[in-house]
Amino acid sequence: FRPAEKKQQFLNSRLAVRAVLQREFAEAAEEIQFDSDPHGRPVLTVQEKPIATQISLSHSRNAIAVVISNNEFPIGVDIEVVAKLHSEALRLIAFHPDEQSWCDNQTGRESDALATLWTVKESVWKTLHQEHSIPIASISIEFDGGILSPRVSNPEFADAVFRLQLFTVDCEPIMPDTLRLPPSFSTFRGCVTQRLSLEQAGPGVRDK
Repeated sequence: FRPAEKKQQFLNSRLAVRAVLQREFAEAAEEIQFDSDPHGRPVLTVQEKPIATQISLSHSRNAIAVVISNNEFPIGVDIEVVAKLHSEALRLIAFHPDEQSWCDNQTGRESDALATLWTVKESVWKTLHQEHSIPIASISIEFDGGILSPRVSNPEFADAVFRLQLFTVDCEPIMPDTLRLPPSFSTFRGCVTQRLSLEQAGPGVRDK
């Protein structure tokens, strides 16, 4: 049996998905079902057949994020309700020295930096979720001129590049070009990621 909080979170996520589908597809939304594939990834189907629209969800306490895209490339979202994080958690999540150094240099805002770093990694990981799950430890973040660039130490995704959009709700961003959304019932940070192939993305994408 799931705890009551988990049950409510599950119900709220379904209501949130239904609201997004209704807004995006209007009357056609009634024919779209929300389900999971055999590997646990969320999918949208019509008459039990997957449709091209990509979907991703994230939960954090009483906050739920839903993103959909009609792009063919996988999409992922992660949100984290703002809370103080301990330095030990930083060492567990920021696996690579550059990540640790970057977080440590955000004097007085180490928790904000850690939460931002985690949302990027988690959203990237969701775009990589395959039949054989890839450990999140294989995802590292490089920092160049204030830009976060995810890298994946897995041959299958050697040519993958990522389009990121950081966002915050009712809190100060840690990075430039962060989308600030209107205040809501929770204060949180998040990231939406779409995975592209280097060939499909075109020249210069790694530098954007």
